[in-house]
Amino acid sequence: MPAAITIKGRDGKRHDNVAMWTFWSLQEGTLGVDPQLQRTNDGGMPPVIHVDTDASLYSTPIAR
Repeated sequence: MPAAITIKGRDGKRHDNVAMWTFWSLQEGTLGVDPQLQRTNDGGMPPVIHVDTDASLYSTPIAR
């Protein structure tokens, strides 16, 4: 991967030599859902879901 990239900003303008790695942020977590939810037709685990967001993520207690 390159150290710098060109991006198009929200203003529609091109921005050259933007540091590639300043835009990477990873926060992992586990959703509290029923383990049987979204199983495949043969009963296997569902595929992993990847969600991108610019909103803050918060933990909440799981109701049981």
